[in-house]
Parts: sequence; structure tokens; C-alpha cells
Amino acid sequence: MSSYIQLVDAQKLTLYDSIPAMGKEINSMAVSPDGKVIACGYTDGTLKTFDFHKGTEIYSSNRHIDKIHTIRFTNDSKFFLTGSQDKLSILWRTKDGKILKNYSGSKQGVWAVNFSPNKTYVFIAGGDNAVRVFGTVSSKQERYLGGHSDRIYDLEVMPDGKHVISSSLDRTIRIWDFKKQIPIKKLTGHMHTIRAIDISPDGKFLISGSQDNSIKLWDIETGKCLQTNRVMHWNVLSVNFNKTGDYFVSTHWDKTFLIWERGSKEPLLSNKEHSGAVIEAMFTEDGRYLVSCSSDVIKIWEVDLPKKTQSPVTEE
Repeated sequence: MSSYIQLVDAQKLTLYDSIPAMGKEINSMAVSPDGKVIACGYTDGTLKTFDFHKGTEIYSSNRHIDKIHTIRFTNDSKFFLTGSQDKLSILWRTKDGKILKNYSGSKQGVWAVNFSPNKTYVFIAGGDNAVRVFGTVSSKQERYLGGHSDRIYDLEVMPDGKHVISSSLDRTIRIWDFKKQIPIKKLTGHMHTIRAIDISPDGKFLISGSQDNSIKLWDIETGKCLQTNRVMHWNVLSVNFNKTGDYFVSTHWDKTFLIWERGSKEPLLSNKEHSGAVIEAMFTEDGRYLVSCSSDVIKIWEVDLPKKTQSPVTEE
């Protein structure tokens, strides 16, 4: 039988804890790089943070007044950004939930946010098809990256801090020199909305997940597609590498998340223990846990992945 439909191997993925939504609907989730905090955004605009290991609420805020679409921590875990359908992006201090800055984001809702590695800039994108670049401290818009013809769903920043990558409803991925405000590459090949992208920690590879039920692996330097994985699960909602870049996780509308070894055509593990679409899943920095969420619950899994075994990936 194909490993594509295998059940979870209990020795590799075991449930550690669950945090229920308690009557609200989860719309976004992120884990701090230090593995201490889970931040959760809800459809009514509520923000909550939880202690990762205790599962207890740390603080809650109703500053947003509409769906929180995205949450992103700084690399040092000290701050995080939220982006909402209320057109606002907010900079929060992680330890106590203090609001430090408000940024006027996309005029049609904020779907993606990110930081430059040195925290000098914040990047905000969404329904108006553009990436806006703000000074973190000044909160003034400094640059504007226009070129997509439809909503931007995801936004990643290269480790060099010089380039930004965006994915869109227009079925394209664009790599930007953000200081020059120009796109340097346009990646095409997906046949539907590209909901999610992620960059490998070494900055060499990009993965993209689309509503065309495919996941693509790209060489960032050349812009070439190295591999396309067709999935049997409806819509790819998120994709995230682990810390080494050897594995990634994808989440799907049909209550499933899949763990893949980079370069493999079939998933290593499949999990369908959520009761609804799996909105997000990500590995902790230490590789010991994977956190997944659907609208009604956050689940924390202990994960034990084998050492890297993949063969070199060649261009399709």
C-alpha cells in the first residue's frame, strides 16, 4: 500500500496536548521560535497567547475588530505582528501583550506580515495586491512593491534580508529586491491560488502550496521548479519547513496534515485527527514538536523524524 494514505505511526507522532477554542473560531496561529508561546487569532478579532507547555492562557486582546488572518514572530521571539481583515497590522510585545505600533496595512485586509531579519522593517501585504514596507520604529511606509494582479496570501523574507517573496491569488510567486522596489523573478506553474510559501533555512529552496492540490519545490537562485507533488487532499492551506530544511509539513482543507521529507514524492506521515480544515501547522525550532490547528482546537504533537535520507533533487 502506498505510504500516501498510511495512518500515523504512533512512534513518530504522538499527541502531547490540546488547547480548545472554547466557543470561538481559530483563524490563524504561530509558535514563538523559542518554543514558549503559542499566539492564536480568531475570526472575531480576538488575540490570545498560551504557554506552550502548560497550555494556559497568558493574555487576551480585542484590539482587532475583524478576522486575524496572520501572525508572525521575530526571530528572537520578543515581538510579533498580527494582520487582520480590519486593514490593520499591530506590533505586540510577546511577554505582556503590550501594543507597540499600529501599521496601516492593505486597504482590503491584511493577509500576510513579516519582519526583516534585523527587525528594521516590517512587511505587510493583502487584498490590495501589493507589499508595503514600513520602518519598524517610525511606522512610516518606506517602500511599495506592486505587481501582483490579485490578493497576496503569503510573504517570506530571505535570510539575507535583501529579498522578499510573495505568493498570490493570481497564481504567481514573485521574488523582490525590496530596496530597489523591483521584482527580480516571477515563478509560474501553479494553476490556482497559491495560499502558502516557505523558504528553507539555508535560503536555497522555496516550497509553495496551492489550491490546485499541488506542492512545488523551487530553486530560489535559478527560479526553476525542481519538483511537483500532487496531493490527494483538497487545497493546500499552509506549508512550513523544519529548522534543518530536511522536512516540511503541509495542511489541507480535508482535515489532514502531511509531513514530507524534502525531495520525496510521497509524504512520510499523514494525520487526519482534526475535525475540520487544518489551518496551520509548524515545527518548533528544536524539532521536538509540531503544532497544528483547526478552527476548534490547537494540537501539540511530539514528533520523532528519521535522519535525512533524501537523494539530491534535480530539475523537473
